[in-house]
Amino acid sequence: MTSVERGENVTVLACMNAAGQSIPPFVLFKGVRKRGDFLLGMPPGTEVAMTEKGWVTEEAFKLWLQHFNRHRTPGIVVLILDGHASHTSYSVVDLCDSFEIELVLLPPHKYITCPATARCIVFQTAQNLLSPTM
Repeated sequence: MTSVERGENVTVLACMNAAGQSIPPFVLFKGVRKRGDFLLGMPPGTEVAMTEKGWVTEEAFKLWLQHFNRHRTPGIVVLILDGHASHTSYSVVDLCDSFEIELVLLPPHKYITCPATARCIVFQTAQNLLSPTM
């Protein structure tokens, strides 16, 4: 998915539970400054952050964890993630522990082990979410 204006990739961090309920998206754009129009047409509760390349970094992932923590159900939760380097640092594990989040890490970049992240599903969902604003 790309921003039509710049032709650059954006990253959408999405999360759902086994019942199909989801939290608002967390969107990463390439750059330094957020623009006010980034949230136009987005679902309520959507958050936007900026990274150098618009990709998930350890710091961006910690921001997403805080976002997740604000929207999740109370009590201990299990969060299933790919084992990307941004998800596996001590500070991320420590933050999860403080939020009562138990991490289960799958092999990195292996969408086949987590069907919800298969390209067709993610692309269609994200395209439907962002098309009107991009």
